[in-house]
Amino acid sequence: AEITSSVRDIRANAHLRRQSFEVRALDCLFTSMGHICSAAFKDAESKVRSLLTSLSHRISSQTVDRLAVFKTGLERIKHDIEGLKAALETLDKADNVDGVFLSLHSDNGEIKHSQHSAAKKLELELENLIESQLYHLDSLLSKMRVFEEEIGTTEAMLTLLLDSGLNRLIRLR
Repeated sequence: AEITSSVRDIRANAHLRRQSFEVRALDCLFTSMGHICSAAFKDAESKVRSLLTSLSHRISSQTVDRLAVFKTGLERIKHDIEGLKAALETLDKADNVDGVFLSLHSDNGEIKHSQHSAAKKLELELENLIESQLYHLDSLLSKMRVFEEEIGTTEAMLTLLLDSGLNRLIRLR
């Protein structure tokens, strides 16, 4: 569904039609992957927030166990986002991305002499695309870090509450 949405976005945006096929395809791919990561994070975030709310009212071992499962899921999402970011950074640092632009190549695999200025323009478009995607991923990772801190704070509060309850039980004995 996300990929179909991105393809529709490409068709709808006139400025994208002026870009090369390769840049449009990469934009569609990167955008779709970013949307998938964002959707996974938003879904996990809403579930964890409801768990945190229920934990603030009543502590149960089931809820604590579910929180641990969701934390593991969040770590997987974070790992996927970091992997995508690393791939984009590798592409961004590549000295020669001419191979990406297949439409500019002649039959022998070399960029056509008449296409060198077009290749430079495409490199700039690709660089802008990568920078935009990196910004989006950095923003998503930042949100995840803040959310992880919130979870950690809640876990610390739970530990204090449980320790306090245990201390009261020990005093009663």
